[in-house]
Amino acid sequence: MSRFRLPQTATYWTPLTNDGFGGKTWGNPVKIKARIANRNEVMFDNEGKQITINKAVYSKANIPIGSYVVEGDSTFNNSPVDNAFMIIKNVSNQSMSDMYMVLAQ
Repeated sequence: MSRFRLPQTATYWTPLTNDGFGGKTWGNPVKIKARIANRNEVMFDNEGKQITINKAVYSKANIPIGSYVVEGDSTFNNSPVDNAFMIIKNVSNQSMSDMYMVLAQ
């Protein structure tokens, strides 16, 4: 078990299906304890497209790729808020077996 502190609150929304009008439907917002760190690094996806990483989110929740996350309690919103970041990569760390890190843009 990790002793890594999670001093912040975050909310995430998981995409469920296509809404039939070119948008998405979203799962219920989930409030979690987290640590959110600013990042400014470049990575490349499987197709070689350049992606800029803006945030790293550490939590005990394994937030799925494609979800959106925002700092604070936004559980009163049924879909991601404008300043939410999209999760683009999950990163595991064997030394922190009860913690997850996701990278967002």
